Amino acid sequence: SGPVTPSSRRVVGRPSSRINSANLSIPALAAFLCDYPDGNYFEQADSLLWALRAADDGAWARVALSADAEDFRSYLVQHPEGLHAHAAEQKIDSLDWERAVLENTEEAYAAYLQAHPDGSYAADAQAMGQALEALKLSAEEEAQVELTMEAYCRAVQNNDENALLSFFPEVIGQYFEIRNATKDDVLGKQRALYNGNILNLTVAVGDDLVASRDESGDFHTAFSAEVSYVHADSGKEDRTNLIIRAVLSPDLKIKTLTAEETTPDEAEGEGKAAVH
Repeated sequence: SGPVTPSSRRVVGRPSSRINSANLSIPALAAFLCDYPDGNYFEQADSLLWALRAADDGAWARVALSADAEDFRSYLVQHPEGLHAHAAEQKIDSLDWERAVLENTEEAYAAYLQAHPDGSYAADAQAMGQALEALKLSAEEEAQVELTMEAYCRAVQNNDENALLSFFPEVIGQYFEIRNATKDDVLGKQRALYNGNILNLTVAVGDDLVASRDESGDFHTAFSAEVSYVHADSGKEDRTNLIIRAVLSPDLKIKTLTAEETTPDEAEGEGKAAVH
């Protein structure tokens, strides 16, 4: 019968097995080679495996340093069983978490948890979402902040110094441009505003006030306001549009208050983006 050669071993040894499209993945081809080391299609499968590995490595090299999770999702679509599939999944998890932290909203953390219920940061996302929920103001609290700021503006408008001072503690972190201000500083600003040439002053508070709470319990708020005043000497009316930002203590004392001039178009809706 003659000696048994490698080629004859593939015929008379283990049965041969054809390679079909279902085999064309790195794990499947590796398993095929393991199962049929003497099969008729060993060289073909081995060649295909090396080609797939090279293509996989090339695809991974193109995205490995990317900061865009979509690049890694595209890699997984093309190479769902690739050599770097696990690393791609980890990168997606990490980048999605970074995006959630950057946005820092309940919706962002919920989106992370929906995409990664068993992700590396699932526990953190759950905790951060719950913390943000706890910082939400009730409708009553938001109304109290709004009423306080409206009353403050009314005191400024009416030049009611006693009422004005009642909104502040003894030391104010910042009042307009004055840091570590006192109540005397508040009065000084008010009296400079209502100098002898101002006949009438009106403060119109916009309807865009928004408020939030920080971890210490302080309220942060921002809203637009239009200040109009009539000059006594000329009768001319001037208008100034402001974005007012304030931090209030839990007992609704104004701890800081700043204002930034803006145009009417810029002021509209800008308060919603200015709370922090």
